Amino acid sequence: MTAENPYPETGVENRPLSQYTIEDIPVLLAVIGDLKRLSTELHVENARLKARIADLESQLNQNSRNSSCPPSIDRFQLPSLDG
Repeated sequence: MTAENPYPETGVENRPLSQYTIEDIPVLLAVIGDLKRLSTELHVENARLKARIADLESQLNQNSRNSSCPPSIDRFQLPSLDG
């Protein structure tokens, strides 16, 4: 698979729509189906990764003041230089 020919096994390459014929329709529909399936898979994976990031960020932001953990888990924080 290359940028010039993303589906070499089907004979479908990047060309203007006007150059496709009726015989190309089944192959193009199969390619569209593959792209829809891939889009759905990527959407699901993206949602899963966003949820994982949110979970990890919430764990990272926990300290003894906003959780049931002891103060010993708190990391040393440098004082703010803003004033």
